[in-house]
Amino acid sequence: LESTHSSREAHSDTAMPLSAKATAAQLAKWTDFFAVGFMPWDTQRPASQLVAFLAHSERGRAGGDHDHEDSPAASPATPAAARASASDTRSRDHPIRRVVELGCGMGASTHWLSTKVDVAVGVDLVHGTIDAARAAAAASGSRATFVCGDIFALPIEELQPASFDLVFDCQCFHCTYFVDAKKAVAAIASLLRPGGLFLCLTGNDTEPEVGPAVLSRAQIESAFEDSGLFDIVYLREGRFDPTPAYAKLQRLPLCWELLARRKPPPAI
Repeated sequence: LESTHSSREAHSDTAMPLSAKATAAQLAKWTDFFAVGFMPWDTQRPASQLVAFLAHSERGRAGGDHDHEDSPAASPATPAAARASASDTRSRDHPIRRVVELGCGMGASTHWLSTKVDVAVGVDLVHGTIDAARAAAAASGSRATFVCGDIFALPIEELQPASFDLVFDCQCFHCTYFVDAKKAVAAIASLLRPGGLFLCLTGNDTEPEVGPAVLSRAQIESAFEDSGLFDIVYLREGRFDPTPAYAKLQRLPLCWELLARRKPPPAI
């Protein structure tokens, strides 16, 4: 979570049933941030890690070299792990056609996704950001859909269970984690088809917190592995993309890049 600003009371019609007090506090905080134009995470362009991931996935479907050193899965600790991870991200049998972005903000990544996939949906808790994203979509002719909603209050009409090939999250999970980590992971899993992928960029506690809230490797691994809902494909360090606010820092904030695969439901 970014540095603290004062927050107004959330409107009663936006309070969510699960962890209502925490959710209302989050809503009020992010609404205040948007109202004063304080969005230090906003790059105004698609996340570079997402662009690289989709490019790798498209090469995989085209029969390209999955073990190439620039593939997004080619940097686990060992060459063998890199090869296994690269192989595990192939999408020939299940191409990525339907994507939802959690915490989409102004929608730059969702707009870009709409040019690459059949269905791109952006979800955010703050009405103002969704209104701005919808206005940008109307002005540009973007096919992206934007939904104001809370992942703790699923299902939502536009977010049907098990209907997405990829869930993308840039700086949302380190917020929902502190509301209810188990239910956040379960909500993400509920959106994905079996074998679907969760690509997440979240704060990293290896360095002192300078902006985004931070999580440890152990916290992330425990949240996903202990859920029984996901296999972790890779979890590696990187840097968040530059923004005007981050340019004022000594260096870009450290992030975790997580790719996790939705397990199939247990056989009956």
